[in-house]
Amino acid sequence: MNIGIIGATGLVGKKMIELLESSNIKIDNIYFFASEKSKGNEIFFRLNKFYVEQLTDENILNKDLSVVFIASGNDISEKYSPILAKRNVYVIDKSSRFRMDENVPLVVPEVNFDAIKETDRIIANPNCSTIPLAMALANIDKEFHINKIFVASYQSVSGAGKDAVNDYDNQLKDISEGKSPISSYFKFPIVGNLIPQIDDFYISEGLYGYTKEEGKLINELQKILRRTDLFIDTINVRVPVKVGHSEAVFVETDLECSVDEIKKSMSKMENLVILDDFENSLYPMPYYLEDTDSTYVGRIKQNPKNKKSFSFWLVADNLRRGAAFNAYKIFEKLIEMGKIS
Repeated sequence: MNIGIIGATGLVGKKMIELLESSNIKIDNIYFFASEKSKGNEIFFRLNKFYVEQLTDENILNKDLSVVFIASGNDISEKYSPILAKRNVYVIDKSSRFRMDENVPLVVPEVNFDAIKETDRIIANPNCSTIPLAMALANIDKEFHINKIFVASYQSVSGAGKDAVNDYDNQLKDISEGKSPISSYFKFPIVGNLIPQIDDFYISEGLYGYTKEEGKLINELQKILRRTDLFIDTINVRVPVKVGHSEAVFVETDLECSVDEIKKSMSKMENLVILDDFENSLYPMPYYLEDTDSTYVGRIKQNPKNKKSFSFWLVADNLRRGAAFNAYKIFEKLIEMGKIS
């Protein structure tokens, strides 16, 4: 099996490498691609030293690849995904370029792996805030039929990439030296602050006043759950946490449910862990959940005046569960089905 990773030196690319290296999957050849500035960087993988190749047509298209992971921007995916797919290469794409394409499956493997058809070669991964939410709600929707979802997300700086993390670290350094933090990446300081804007705002479309990040969550969740009729409202906030996205979620259902029934329904989901013992202060927090691959849910509660609504809190590592691990699980399941060998 021959594997390519585009964006190998980025935050998600590095996590992808970690997951592949620690797996038992037999890999004949692996190739690491990135931009010109990363060309020649050393990567150690399973005790061997590799050099990052600059992503060019010549470098990637002359290789006999089985699967390519794209942990890069939309422009890269737009150019290379169709070309590779035509060569019968599976493309597992973390960019947002093809997520809402009706001919491309948008997959959380624990939820809707069956969306992948026999002829599909491009497989889109959802946004890092959508993946854990879909996992928490998929079984609830099947059993109690959701009619409304309200979500406030609290998203870490690593969700914005390597430059954002460097900026965050520099701001912490400024504060430790008694200086006022100045951001080189965000519009405002992020340390000691909350920024209620992630990505640009919609100006003239149906989601006027929403950010594009919020639009992603709404549209992607509807597609994954196969519920284009589902009402979803959300506000996404950038917070001064390095790794780990958190979400406060409020749900209304058509059928009555109890907290015990909600927990039972959620617990059926593979790679979802319920941490919910408020009497002992047990609930998910990003500080403790970095480098984990599950979705963690807690603070599950219900107002006794309404048995058709409930709320909960979830946390997931956005680089692993919300990105690299999702792609890895798709890859693993394709191997199990004999699609990749």
